[in-house]
Amino acid sequence: MTAKPRIDLHRTLQQIRTAAGAVICTYRFDPSFFEDYCMEKFGCLHRNNNITVLIDWGCYDELLSGTLRDRPNLANIRYLLQPITAKRVFHPKVFLFADEDKGSLLIGSANATRPGLTSNAELVGVFHYEQGKKEDALPIFRSVFGFLSQLCDRAGTQGFRSNLQALQRDAPWLCGTSQDREDIEFLHNLERSLLDQIAERIGDQVVTITGISRFFDSDHALIEALAQRFDPKKIRIVTQNRFTTLQPDFLTHDLCKSGRAEVYLREFE
Repeated sequence: MTAKPRIDLHRTLQQIRTAAGAVICTYRFDPSFFEDYCMEKFGCLHRNNNITVLIDWGCYDELLSGTLRDRPNLANIRYLLQPITAKRVFHPKVFLFADEDKGSLLIGSANATRPGLTSNAELVGVFHYEQGKKEDALPIFRSVFGFLSQLCDRAGTQGFRSNLQALQRDAPWLCGTSQDREDIEFLHNLERSLLDQIAERIGDQVVTITGISRFFDSDHALIEALAQRFDPKKIRIVTQNRFTTLQPDFLTHDLCKSGRAEVYLREFE
């Protein structure tokens, strides 16, 4: 397998010069960084009159009840800040920028915060579309737009619906159906669990499962479910030394004691 080049998220956003519309899904949100820096430095936001930021309702409530310095000043004036409710938390990280005949899409773990876009170790996929020239990623863009449309129906707010309709008018290529790519697919859990969908696509021939995360539940139910459902020979967990929420007692779990599970502690600059 050829190693993929490291992506500079800050530079990637700088290179997206223009966009007729943008939709950003994030869990954590830094209003001052977004308003004072991103909307000034990134052309895809600075020269954009249709920006929607979708944020977890709990984080939205924290922003409104926080200090004046931390509150959004341009929300619902320069951009729409739309809270989304979920069974637990609204957690996707998606950045969609679209013009009449081109678009850029970032999907991964990065929040719309200063650390998320500048210094954290994040896992992000970047896709570009240009009509008539670079159309391989079109199914991914359309899947993401379908996901956003479902969120819009659930949110039921006029501002979100108006912005999405304007984006559809400005970038009509986002709508419609197209054959899914065989090498990559956009999944969400609005209707079905991600684990069920992943299991359907992987099948039974699983040798190794590698999980990369800083955050874990206090119990080990998910790791146990992965072991039971896929029966892999090895489960490798990669996490951040000193900052992980993985409980120390996992090292005494039967999966670790038998050698089926291994924990790798990593440092990041």
